[in-house]
Amino acid sequence: MEETIQQRILSEALFLVNTQGADFHIDELAKRLHISKRTVYEHFTSKQDIIWQSLVAFADELYREHKALLEDTTLPTDEKMMKFFQMSSRQAQVFSVRHMNVWLSRVPEVRKKLRIMVNRDWEILELLVAQGQDEGIFRTFDISLFMHLVKNAAADILDYMDEMEHEYSFFSYMTKCLDMLLYGIKVNGRMCDERKPKRVDK
Repeated sequence: MEETIQQRILSEALFLVNTQGADFHIDELAKRLHISKRTVYEHFTSKQDIIWQSLVAFADELYREHKALLEDTTLPTDEKMMKFFQMSSRQAQVFSVRHMNVWLSRVPEVRKKLRIMVNRDWEILELLVAQGQDEGIFRTFDISLFMHLVKNAAADILDYMDEMEHEYSFFSYMTKCLDMLLYGIKVNGRMCDERKPKRVDK
């Protein structure tokens, strides 16, 4: 299905935020899309409106992928969990926690709204963990504690990257964290990915 002009604007705006930060100009956005600045403002009231709606569209896309993963009957539960942060979206490939964190710090009310949306995805991950326990492929453990560890890993990604001098994307970082946790909870645990992370040169 061909994207509407509104969808194209949102997709390109989020790409700019992820690669340049939120201080990009609407003129640049319009130029990249080969449309006029006036056309952009025919669909959105402000740059902040564009960024927020692009985040909503991205969050909805991830939720749809996660929901489809939960309902997939062809994959074992542990593989579903490893695919949880392996998203196919163009935006997921370039998603910048640093740039997004800077913008969200300026609009705390938006951060609160986004956190509510993200909770939908955490609930799906929690359902997958419970499903794995029911199937007998995971040990019996405190699921709330497991989710606490995963959420804290997500919240601490910037501190980790600064301290260890590793520059992960959010989704590759979370995949590695989940991989290590799965090693601990699987009945016959083994690491899914034992490759060492690349060190960033100073």
